[in-house]
Amino acid sequence: MLDAHDEAAAALLASTATSELSEIGRIGVRLETVVRRLEKFSFPLVAAPLAGLLTRRENHTASGRIEALIHLAAVACQGVKAPEQKHLRDWLNVAVYNDIITELEIPVEDVFVSNVDAWFGNARLFSGRWENNAEYVRACLDTLMRIADRTWAAHALKYVEALLRVSEAVAERAGIARYSRTESRPGEKVAVGVSILAESKANVGFSDKELRAIGVDPGILDPFMFQGEHAELLAEQSLGHSELERRPLVRWKGRTWVVLPTSMGAAIRRFVLEQAKAAGELRLFQSTWHLARFSETFMLGRADWGIEFVEMLERDPDDGLREFVGTFDDGGYVHFVFVPDEFDSVAERG
Repeated sequence: MLDAHDEAAAALLASTATSELSEIGRIGVRLETVVRRLEKFSFPLVAAPLAGLLTRRENHTASGRIEALIHLAAVACQGVKAPEQKHLRDWLNVAVYNDIITELEIPVEDVFVSNVDAWFGNARLFSGRWENNAEYVRACLDTLMRIADRTWAAHALKYVEALLRVSEAVAERAGIARYSRTESRPGEKVAVGVSILAESKANVGFSDKELRAIGVDPGILDPFMFQGEHAELLAEQSLGHSELERRPLVRWKGRTWVVLPTSMGAAIRRFVLEQAKAAGELRLFQSTWHLARFSETFMLGRADWGIEFVEMLERDPDDGLREFVGTFDDGGYVHFVFVPDEFDSVAERG
C-alpha cells in the first residue's frame, strides 16, 4: 500500500503525464503524418465540420480527440483545399484515435450542455471537457455585475453577452436542450457520415444577417476571432489553455464560424481576466469574485444544510481566505475554509 508521500508523488507524475499528453507541440510530433497532410487544406474548411461534430451528444467523450485535431489544423493548414469525408474519418478514427491522447478519455461526469442564466435570458454552453463550465461563467458575470460602475467591466459585459448569444444560437440549431446528458463512452469512434457532417457544420456558421437576428453586432466579436498570428503560438501551448480556446471564432468569406464551440465559456473567463488586468483591477475582480463565492456558499450552508452560524474567523480581506464555524444536527460541527485561486496565475497558466 502507498503511504501519503508515495500517493502524492504518484499524483504528481500522473498530472505531469497528462500535461505532456495535452501539449499541442508534442501531439504534432506524435501525429507528424497528419500534420504534413493538413498543410494543403484550408483551416476553416477543416475546422467547421469538426466543430459541428462537437455539437453532437454522441461525441461528448471524444471531445478531446476532436479538439486536438482542430488545434493541429490551426497550426498546420496553409492551403485552400476542402477535406473530403474520408480525410476527416481517417484523421479522427485512425490517426488521432490510435494516439495516446485517447488515454485521457474518462466517463463523462457533467452534462453535455449546461446553462447560464444571464441578465438577458438563458444561454446554453457546450461543456466539452470543462467541469462546472456554466457555474464559473455565471460567477464571472455576477462579479462583473457587482463592479459594473467600472467602465471596463460594463464594457466587458457587452462582449460577453455577444459570445453567450452565439453559444445559445449554436445549441438552438443543434436542438440540444439545457442540461442534456450523453451516454457516450471512452474510446468510441466518431461517426463521420456525409449527412452528419453537413448537418453538424450548419450549426456553427453565421452570416452577418444571422448574427444581427440574434442581437449580435458582428464587430463586437472581434476579440474572440482567431487570426494567423495566434496559430504561431499554439505549438508551445496545451489543450486547456490555448489561443484557440481563448479565440474560438474564425471569420472566413463573410461568415463567422464557431470552430471550437466547447470553449466558449473558457474564452469568456479568460477575456474578462485580461480586461481586468489591462484596467489594473485584477485584484479588485479577484476579491469581488471571492467574496461573492464565499457568501453564496455561506448562505447555502445556513439555509439548505441547516447550519447554525457560531463564529466568523477574521482574515485579511486581501488574502482571500475566509472561514466560519457552525453547528448542525445534534452535536455536529462544521469548520468551513474557503481557499481561493490567485487570478494572476490563472490568467497566465489556466
